[in-house]
Amino acid sequence: MQNVAQALARNLRRTRQERAISLSELARTSGVSKATLSGLERGTGNPSIDTVWALAQALNVPFGGLFEEQHQDVVQLRRIDEAPIVSSERGFVGRKLLSRPGRGGLELYVLDLKRGARRKAAPHPPGVIEHVIVLEGRAEVGPDTEPTIIEAGHCLTFSADRAHHYYAVEGPACLLSFTDYP
Repeated sequence: MQNVAQALARNLRRTRQERAISLSELARTSGVSKATLSGLERGTGNPSIDTVWALAQALNVPFGGLFEEQHQDVVQLRRIDEAPIVSSERGFVGRKLLSRPGRGGLELYVLDLKRGARRKAAPHPPGVIEHVIVLEGRAEVGPDTEPTIIEAGHCLTFSADRAHHYYAVEGPACLLSFTDYP
């Protein structure tokens, strides 16, 4: 988690400074206190996933972009069990496996949900699409107003610019989530 905190600190500070945004202004636009922002930029904070989402939206960057280490290698091997944990709460663990800039960005997350675990997600920016593939188990996934139960081998695509959730049905579930930014 230390490497994740340091990457978040570097990327948050760099992005804010590149855009000439003061801590006070970012605090106002994100709804995150100035003291919390200062701690995050020093690498001493332990933000919730909702705090990081608020900062990503205020800075208009993909969520994973705030954690990205700069790698120039064309060929990279990544182990799922070594991917940095970016969210861990009440039976839900999210690991960032991949983040690539491009059209607007693509991020890949591995989501492990214990039996009965539920993760509510705030709406992403307009135009963001999410693709969720179930590797193991069954899960209820999608917009809060029209969720779908999917199981191993299923792929669900939905507009993620609405409140949505992930819920493990009948036992643990392992999901791949692709977040596709416009």
